[in-house]
Amino acid sequence: IYGFFEDVKSQFYKVHMRVLYSRYRGYSRCPECEGYRVRKDALYVKVNGQHIGQVTEMTIGHAREFFENLELSEF
Repeated sequence: IYGFFEDVKSQFYKVHMRVLYSRYRGYSRCPECEGYRVRKDALYVKVNGQHIGQVTEMTIGHAREFFENLELSEF
C-alpha cells in the first residue's frame, strides 16, 4: 500500500491523483508544533506574549492593533 501512495504522490500534477490521495489522507494536529507547521523551537520565541503561530492567526485588524501597540527597545 505504501508503494501505491508513493506512486500517487509522484503524479500530484494530475488533479484526479490529488483528489484520490485526499480521500485517504487523515488530518491530525502535530503534537510538537501544535498544528502551526513550524519548528518547535520557533514557538519558544515570543513577542509581547505571542508566538509566531498566534500572530499569524490574528485577523488583519487585530494584527494591526497588535503591531501598533508594540513597544520596541533600541536593541
